[in-house]
This record gives sequence, C-alpha cells and structure tokens, in this order.
Amino acid sequence: MSLTRATFYKQLKVILYALREAFISLIPFLIASSIGTLIVQALSISHLHIDTANIAIGLNILQNALPIVVLVAISHQLAKITQIDSAASIVLSLSLFISLQPFIGATFFGTNGSIFGLMIPIISTLLFAKLVNSKWFRTPQYASLDDSLRMIYRYTPAFLIAFVLSLSLFILIQSSLEKLFATYIPALTGLAPNLGWQLFIRTIATHLLTFIGIHGTNIFDLVINPSYLQAPVLENFNAKNLIDTFVIFGGVGSCLALAISILINGKDHHAIKISKIALPFLVFNISEIIFYGLPVVLNRKLLFPFLIVPIFNLGLAILFIQFAPLSFASVDLPWTTPIFINAYLATGGNWLAVLFQILLLSINVFIYMFFVRSYIRTQNSTERLTLLTNKLNISSSFQSKRGIKFQEAQTFLVNAHIDTNKIIQLIIENELTVFYQPIINIKQNSCNHFEALLRLRMQDGSIVGPYFLPTIEQAGLSPVIDLWVCRQVR
Repeated sequence: MSLTRATFYKQLKVILYALREAFISLIPFLIASSIGTLIVQALSISHLHIDTANIAIGLNILQNALPIVVLVAISHQLAKITQIDSAASIVLSLSLFISLQPFIGATFFGTNGSIFGLMIPIISTLLFAKLVNSKWFRTPQYASLDDSLRMIYRYTPAFLIAFVLSLSLFILIQSSLEKLFATYIPALTGLAPNLGWQLFIRTIATHLLTFIGIHGTNIFDLVINPSYLQAPVLENFNAKNLIDTFVIFGGVGSCLALAISILINGKDHHAIKISKIALPFLVFNISEIIFYGLPVVLNRKLLFPFLIVPIFNLGLAILFIQFAPLSFASVDLPWTTPIFINAYLATGGNWLAVLFQILLLSINVFIYMFFVRSYIRTQNSTERLTLLTNKLNISSSFQSKRGIKFQEAQTFLVNAHIDTNKIIQLIIENELTVFYQPIINIKQNSCNHFEALLRLRMQDGSIVGPYFLPTIEQAGLSPVIDLWVCRQVR
C-alpha cells in the first residue's frame, strides 16, 4: 500500500471514529428532545389546562438546532483525536457555519438540516490541525512567554488560513451541490415515483451509512430534505410514524431482533454479555451499544440481514396498514417510544397492531438467527481459545487478553477473524517447536546463553517462522502461545 493510500485510510478511520463518537454523544440530546415531546403530549391530553404552546416552541427550536449540535460534537471529537485545542476548533467551525449562511441560504439550515453541518467540522478541523502541527507555526521557545501567548502565536495564523481556505472551498461546494441536488437527487427529496420508493431508498441509504460506522439516519436527514417523512400514509399516520412503529425495532437494523437471536443462540460469551447490556437501550430504540460493542459495524457476516430485515419490515408494513382494519390516533410519539407501546398508542389501543409487531419481530429474529450462527462460528473467541489450548495442552483457566484499543481492534477483529481461524487450524494440523540459537560472547569466546526461537514444522517437513504471531496477539490469544513456550524452555 502506498504512503498516500495509507494516509488516506488513516484519515478516513479518524473521521469515521469521530463521527461515531459525536453521534453517540448526541444520544442524551435526542432523548431529552423525545422526553420533552412526550411531556408536551401528556400535558395536552391531560385535564390540567396547562398552555403548552411556549414549551412546544422551545422544543421546536431545540430540534432545529440539530445541525449546530452535530457540528459542535464533531469538532470536539476531531480536535481531541488530532490533539489540538477543542475550543478553537469549535469556534472555527461555528464561524464558518455563520459566515456561510448568506452564500448558502437558509434552506440548508434549520428544520431541513444541512450537509454543511456535517462537512464543515470535518474539513475545517482537519485542515486546522494540519496547519497547527506544521513546521510553519512552531511556538517560539522564549522562557518569558507564557502558555496562553504561545497558543495565540501558534493558533492565530493557522486559524485565519484555515478559515479563508475552508470558506472558499465551501462556497465552491455549495455551487456544485445546487447542481447535484437539482439533477441527480430529486428522487430523494420528494419527486420519487411514490412514497414507498422514497422510504425504500432511505432505508437502504441510512443502513449502508450506519454499517460503515457512522449514524446513517442523522447524516441522511442532514443531507436530504426529510419533509417527505411528513407525507400521510393514512389519516393521522405519516411516513415517519410508519418507520418508527413498524420498521425499526430496537434502532437501526432492528437490532432488538439481533440481540434476541444472540441470546437464543447462547454460545459466545462476549456477544451475550453485550446483548444483555444493550437490551434495556434497545427497548428504547437506541442501538449504539450492541452496534459498536459486538461489533456490527463493517462486519460482513451481518451486512445482509442488517439490510434485509428493515426492508422486509417496510414492505410488510405498507401492505398491513393499507389492508388491515386500523385507524390511527392523532398523537406524535417520539422514536424512543418502546415497541408494542408505540403501536398500541398510535392505533388508539388496537391490539391487532401489537400482534403485527410481534409477528414482525419474530420473523426478524428468525432471519437474524441463520446469520448469527455463522457469525458466532467465525468470531467465537471462546471456541478458538478451546481449540488452541487443547492442541497445546494448556489449561484454559485464564481469560484471553481484551486490552486492545477499541477503534483499532474493531476494524482488525472484523477483517481478520477468518485469518485467525485459518492460522489456528494451521497450528492444530502441524507442530509448534522451539529452536535454540546460541548467543556468543566474542570477547570471551564463549556461549553463555541461548535464545528460544518459535517455529512451525509443516507436514511436508519444512520449517516456517512465527509469521502468525501478530494475528494471534491481536485476537487476544497470545497468552496461550506464551505459556506453551515457557513450558518448553523451562
């Protein structure tokens, strides 16, 4: 891999990690917004005669501030990763956000969301960090210069250059996006053949974005005008209600069904533990714990059901609400309303809708079950540990090491599980052995020590080096090899 390509992938991993952390940090904001909506709904149907108009206005302002909140969260996370001052990064992004409004127009902000709320902190913060850490802005080493003055000297010119370059770039991007939105994306902004196709495209796009490690729903709704979600499917029941009530169970990818499938399968201790921890959150449609803890992100074994389950739910739900004898109440339920409760309230207490949810969830669990079994076979650390310890006659009374940095290990564990299994199978089929290399003292012309060298003797008699050690170490199984070597050389 070339240096340029390696740098690109490194930067991409930094961006994905920052986006993931930023959107996870937004969970309290989203929950607070949903709780506020629930309170307004409860007060409006109560007999307390409380005027909720001002509260509703405040909630609307809060929800419309999402692009700015996203911008601040991403700026903070990227600044933390690139080790620059977080406050300066946030001020830079906010300055650009405000300065661009006359050029971009209000339609790119507020309730419509904004792709610039996502792009501004990524581009400006990375450029700012590059400039701050360059040789051009090194802090002068004067003993009498305090830290605040050093920071001003280092950050001010980098800030100004990053601001001017970013502003020019975003004005150019805005012009290009206007043509793009007008030419290629009308189907996603309200001009698709019908609402069903719009929701189908949205379901695929949001889940693919989420699968690569970022919050697809938020990003898609920032980029694409989500007004079509307010289109009525039936009286008092719009497209957003359809998705929240009958398509997504346990958050994106219907992760509640995934967790139940893992708990039913009951073989991998790590997956079971993550599912149990995530279950209370999944009830409220918050899927980040299981999604990033399992992980689902970039996991090829779970891509197919992750996409198929919500598409399946969408298709059946459209048919169900068109032909089932249902009427919907005039209530606006937050997306965090738990499964079964949301259908019951949305239909004014109709148990048929609840039974339909139970049917969908059961089918979702059944679909995930086939893929979970394959996933567990390739990623079951307990099974790999047992195979390796049995081969080397080492007690499995200790736990495998789990102290790998999450972000680096996550990508490795997803991509390298098949390689790990191949290597373990190679060790099982062949023979580990130790060779002793003498360490010669040239001055005294004597040999006082030996170095133990681990080798693998193949079935054809050839000897190969321990090329497999990095993979074994990253998979958390190196203690097994270490203990075996210690026993051989003692």
